[in-house]
Amino acid sequence: MKHGVVVSLVNFYAETIGNPTPPVRIGKVRGGVRALSKGTRKVLSPVARAILIIVGLLIALTFALAIVSVIFAPAIMRTLDQRRLATLPQPSATASPSLAETIKSAVAKKITDELKDELSGKKSTAVEPATPTATPRVTPRPRPTPLSRP
Repeated sequence: MKHGVVVSLVNFYAETIGNPTPPVRIGKVRGGVRALSKGTRKVLSPVARAILIIVGLLIALTFALAIVSVIFAPAIMRTLDQRRLATLPQPSATASPSLAETIKSAVAKKITDELKDELSGKKSTAVEPATPTATPRVTPRPRPTPLSRP
């Protein structure tokens, strides 16, 4: 018997050579092997066989899900990121401005107010009648000439 399979003996003989009857010792072993092989063979009960099949199917399904998740993971993550960004609250006009925005607006308002004051002061003096006052005259300085080289 080899791996649960009974191996038959072949007796090589011809009319002039060999023995056509197997030895007595081999005949005893053959009978013992046949009886031994029938008695030790284990058969799974139908419940155990069903459990084994279900476990095998669950393992195969787990591997299939793992492979599918590796293939489609980037697309799934991209979709989840888009959904997360869509559900985030968007900044609105009623939201309180940040410190930087507050400082920017205060500086811009101050500059605008100063420019308005300067412009309104110039317009008011231009509208008022001019009083004859002596304005100092500025004479331009002469420009220096470049020295010529010999």
